[in-house]
Amino acid sequence: MGMYHSTYFAYGVRIPDTDPEHIEETELGEGVGYLLAGDYDRDMTFLTTQCKEVDLGEFQHVTPQTADDEQRAAWDQALRTAAARLGVEPQSEPGWFVVPDLS
Repeated sequence: MGMYHSTYFAYGVRIPDTDPEHIEETELGEGVGYLLAGDYDRDMTFLTTQCKEVDLGEFQHVTPQTADDEQRAAWDQALRTAAARLGVEPQSEPGWFVVPDLS
C-alpha cells in the first residue's frame, strides 16, 4: 500500500462531512465543486469555486489577488447557495485556504 501526498490551494468553505454521492446528486450551481482532502482517513469536505492541486515536490504560482471584491462576492454567494442546496451550514467563512492531503 502506498501513500499519496498532495496539497490543494482553493477558494471555498468547509462544510460538515457529507456523503460524496449526495454532493454529486445535488445541483451545486455553476462554478461550484467540492473537495475531499485531509489527513489519511480524516478527510474534510469543502465546497470550492477555485482549486489548484500541488503535488509533493512541486510548486505552482497562484495569484489570489487577481480576484476583485465583486468576483469574491459572487463566489461567496454561489458557495452559500450550494451549501443551502445540500442542506448544510458552512463551518467557515468563504476564503482562500491550503489543505494538505494524505491518502
